[in-house]
Order: sequence, then C-alpha cells, then structure tokens
Amino acid sequence: MDKHIRSYLEQSSLCFSFPELSFGMLHGDKEPDVFESSKTRFPTPLYKVGSLTKVVTALAVLLLCEDGLIDLSDKVSKHLRWFNNKLSSGINPDITIADLLLHTSALPRGNFSIKDPPVSEVKLSIKAIQDPLKTGAPCIFKYSNLGYILLGLVIQKNCKKKYAAFVKERIFDPLGMEQSGFGVTSQHGKLTAAHGLSYFSDNNKTPYDFTKIPMYGAPHASFDMFSSITDMLKLIGCILNNGMLNGKVVWQQKTISLLFDKKHPISGTLASGMGILSMKVFNETIFFQDGEHWGHCASLLMVPPKKMAFIAMTNRGSAGLDLSFITRTIARYCLFGKDLSLLNYEYHGEHQMVGEFRSATGQRLTITKHGTDMLVSFDN
Repeated sequence: MDKHIRSYLEQSSLCFSFPELSFGMLHGDKEPDVFESSKTRFPTPLYKVGSLTKVVTALAVLLLCEDGLIDLSDKVSKHLRWFNNKLSSGINPDITIADLLLHTSALPRGNFSIKDPPVSEVKLSIKAIQDPLKTGAPCIFKYSNLGYILLGLVIQKNCKKKYAAFVKERIFDPLGMEQSGFGVTSQHGKLTAAHGLSYFSDNNKTPYDFTKIPMYGAPHASFDMFSSITDMLKLIGCILNNGMLNGKVVWQQKTISLLFDKKHPISGTLASGMGILSMKVFNETIFFQDGEHWGHCASLLMVPPKKMAFIAMTNRGSAGLDLSFITRTIARYCLFGKDLSLLNYEYHGEHQMVGEFRSATGQRLTITKHGTDMLVSFDN
C-alpha cells in the first residue's frame, strides 16, 4: 500500500474516533491493498456493512433473473400474492421488482430494527399505509428499507429457501466468502464490539467520545450482512471483473451490466441504481453506498471503467459520512495524480462543531469559538 495512504488511514483512525478501522482498495489486476488499524484485537475483524447489503440483495435478484424465475418488469404482486390494495388501500398494484430495486416504489422507509421480520410483521407494516399519495407514484426516488425487505421475500419465494441460504449458495460460496453472513454471530468468531457516540448532534456529523453498545440484528435483505474486508474485496473484485473470478465465470456479464446500467435519475448526475447510487464526477461515473448499523458502519466507492474500488469499515455508529469522506479522499488522490494536499481531514466546518451536545445520560457538552480557539466545557 502507498505509504501516504497508510499514514492517512492511521491518522484518520484517530481524527474520526474509530475504535477499529479496516480499509481495502482494488486497482485493476493488481493485488488488493488492505489496511487494518493497529488497535484491531481480532485475527479477522468482522463488521456489519449496513446498507451495502442492498448490493448483495440486488445481485441475488439478478441471479434469479438469470435463472428465468424473475423479470425486473414483474409486478411485486406476481410473486407476493398478498401484496395488493386489499391489504392496504395505499398500495399501488403496479409496483414492479425494478421499482423496489431502484427505490422508486414510493413505499415508506419502513420501521424495522433489531431482527429479520416475519412475513406477518411485514404485512402489518404495509397494512398501516393509508395515504395512496405515499405509494401511488412510481418513478419518484424515495429510499425504502421496506422495499428491500420485500425483495428478500421475493427471493425466498422463488428459490424455495431462506434468503441467507440462497445468498450463501450463489454469492458467498462461489467467491470463498467464508467470513460473511447475517445475524449477530459467526462461526469464525465474534463481530467486533459495537460502539455509539457519547454525544450526538442533530446531523451526527461530528464524532466525539464513543462507548460500547449492544449488537443487534436487522432485516437480512436490507441492512444486516456482516463481512470482513477481505471478503468484501472478493465480492467487489468479481463485480468489477464482469462476474469473473480467477478466470472462471461466476455470474453472467449481462447480470453485472444490469447492476451498473439500470438507473433512475434523482438530481443532476446523481442517480439511484441496483442497491447503490451513482454520480458523474470529472468525467468519471462513480458508484457508491454508505451503510449504518447501530454501532458499525461501512462505505463503498467503485469506479468500474478503471476497475478501482475503495471500501472502509468501522465499529462505530454514526460514522457513515466520515468513512465516505475517507474513501472519496483516497479515490481523488489515486485518480488525480497522487497530490498529497488531497489527503486531508477537514470536511466539517466550524459551524458544525460549535453548539451543545447531550449524551444519553443527560450530560451536556458545549463547544464555543473564541477567536481562533475552540473551547469545550462539560455540564451535568
């Protein structure tokens, strides 16, 4: 690994208050570069990757398209018969599989948290939708975890097995991703301890002291996957190589093409894709996704034409923006001549630092600005 990138990551771990930090980078046919923070206490740190799970779910759907079991234009009700306006007057019966993948179903975000919900709970959540304006306008971007939960159920219905079992069989096993799975336990050891911030701002952009918090599960198909940095690099590497791994075809090239080509415009060059977002930056189309999972976070950035990818993971909550800043900073450094001035830590301004922050126990942290100095005080 470039010594300047390694130094930057070491300093970032301190600057952004990461208990642990893992980073991986791919560039063409070169061997992957991997960084693990010096504080790592496990042989192989395992992290929840949050919404990066959606890339895996999208790929699983496309694999069923390969099998001829699903078409992206299928209405969701074709696969989930109960998904209709008899269950809720707020449901648009024309919502398709593609709508769920691209977040254009207009379904709500979904209020699911610490487990993979049974079908009965999903039905109750949908039944509570009453306003047809909320779900009656496909082709309007509205981020929805609920949509990906439904995709998990569609996958189960068509493959005749649990979502996690299908993903293991068709994605994890072919790539040798032995350190990846769903839930809060792994046969390869415990997941890294989860941490939350002791102090919170409204936008969670400023990291302060952190403390250990419990580790919970989540809806599998939406944001519950855990993995290691080496496993994630296997997955991303196969995607960037059009479904090839060590010279063997794992997935069809047209499947990977769909993963990148199927998009819905949001604003300007920003677009939603299959479990991931895209944007054109300096004539390069980048694909990115950030993931938050109660005490763990991850950030992924890919530049497919250059077969480049950058991924960072940590075991601190509310770190998505911090990790995203790191991956984008290193990407700019690699893409634009390795200018050392690009490796910086200054992404939140002073106006985001100044203010009052409270912990879960009620202690108050106040930050004020006096001239060029920032003053910190604590008050119960």
